[in-house]
Amino acid sequence: MKKKFKFKHFLCIYAGVLAIATIVICCIVWSGLNKYQNSYDKAQASGNPELFMRSFIESWNKETVSAYIEEYGLQNVSKYTTNEQACEYFMSFTGEISYIETEKSNNIRPVYDIYVGDSRVAAISLKTAGNNDEFGFHDWVLKEVVFDTNSLECNDYEVIVPEGSTVVAGNITLTEEDITGVTKSDSPVALKAESFGAVLAQNEVYKIDNAEFEPVLTVTYPDGSVAQNVEPVDDVYDYSYKADTSFVDEMTQLVYDTCEAYTMNIYCKLSFAEACKYIEYNSDAYRIVQEVQSAIIWGWQPDVVEITERKAYDFVVYNDELFSCKYYGKVYRADEEEVREETVNYDMLFRKTWNGWKLTYFVIE
Repeated sequence: MKKKFKFKHFLCIYAGVLAIATIVICCIVWSGLNKYQNSYDKAQASGNPELFMRSFIESWNKETVSAYIEEYGLQNVSKYTTNEQACEYFMSFTGEISYIETEKSNNIRPVYDIYVGDSRVAAISLKTAGNNDEFGFHDWVLKEVVFDTNSLECNDYEVIVPEGSTVVAGNITLTEEDITGVTKSDSPVALKAESFGAVLAQNEVYKIDNAEFEPVLTVTYPDGSVAQNVEPVDDVYDYSYKADTSFVDEMTQLVYDTCEAYTMNIYCKLSFAEACKYIEYNSDAYRIVQEVQSAIIWGWQPDVVEITERKAYDFVVYNDELFSCKYYGKVYRADEEEVREETVNYDMLFRKTWNGWKLTYFVIE
């Protein structure tokens, strides 16, 4: 009995030790399996291209878009388009930034379309980054970014510059092959100036074809000075010689006073002497005012005459004694029975005389 009791006691101890050992081993194995699963899940998640795409979308801003354009370039755009213009264009789209996996996508080369709002702005593809990890997964990096330029509309522009000037459009220096002609002004005012001895500058006309954006121009005159930027008129940039700012500021009031005297002569029947205060004696302009003075004797004379808008622009200095400019004005006229408003446009030539600058010729446009 005593031996049998000892054997049972041994079995109980052995079973207890075995149970504890089993539990410990199971805990160790479970912990190892859990760590392995966590590592596997983490590696699998980091190897999912969706993780990269979420990061890509979150980082979409002007700085990154500019960097993508710089690194991957632009397709199907003219040589005149700058990266800055393209970046501004793609950043002009508004709405939520999202992505859609395309039909071309696969496990080896994921491909996605990038949208801003409802507009597709780019397509990107991914490639593996480095070697696979211990589970066979890998990270992803950009392989290519192709910006969608299909919606851009093209336009043609002309650039008029003095002969011998250098023209840079974007980052491209235009050459003789881009010149479509050589011209000089043939306006009545310019020809009148020429008849007074002015030498009309010859201008070269450059053509910029199929540009997606208004070209960023830098014009350097033959003397090395850089022209001030001008706004296009009907897709034409006119960099022909103009008067400098100080001269324009000095002469603008003279132009206003001259046009006001002429306007008041027409509508308020000022004396001929008052009308000719700013006009060269016995000039073409002088004779025009004489004719107008004779024709308006019986015209309507309103109670109120006001010049509500006016602008003097396109000043051209031909030499020390001649300059021209254009004038735009809006005239309001009214009496008890009638109200009228009209616009006037003059192309004017001034000549320096013994008693100052005087209007010598003008054309009503």
